[in-house]
Amino acid sequence: MRPTLQLGFSYANFEQRSDLGNRRNLVGADVFWGHNGYEISAEAAYRFSSQGPESDELGGFVQGVAPLVGKLYGIGRYEYYDRAGPTSGVSLWLAGLDHRWSRAVIVKAEFSQGVHNRIDVPEGFLLSFAVLF
Repeated sequence: MRPTLQLGFSYANFEQRSDLGNRRNLVGADVFWGHNGYEISAEAAYRFSSQGPESDELGGFVQGVAPLVGKLYGIGRYEYYDRAGPTSGVSLWLAGLDHRWSRAVIVKAEFSQGVHNRIDVPEGFLLSFAVLF
C-alpha cells in the first residue's frame, strides 16, 4: 500500500451580526499522512480582525496514530488554543487507545491533561463512540 498525503487550505472573510463593523479573516491549513496503519495529522487556524491583535485567535493540533494489535491503535495528540483577550494560551496533551471495529465505527478511550487551562477545556478520562458515514 502506498502512502496517502492530503493537504487543505481555507480562507474566510466575514462580519458577524453581533459585531457589525468588525471584519474578520480566518485562515487555516491541515495535513494528513497515512501509511500501513500509521497516521500523522495536523491542523492550524488563525483568526484576525480589523480591531487589532488583542482580538486575534490561534489554534491547532498535531496527532499521531500507530497500530498496536489487530484493530487497536495508540493515539498521541498535542493541542494549543489562544483565544482573544489577555489570557495565555492553553496547551492540551492527550494519550489514548482506539478500537476500530470497522471503517465507520470507532470506540476511543483517552486521557488528557491541560497546561494553563484558564478556559476550562475538559481534562481527564474521556470515552467516546463514533459512527462515521
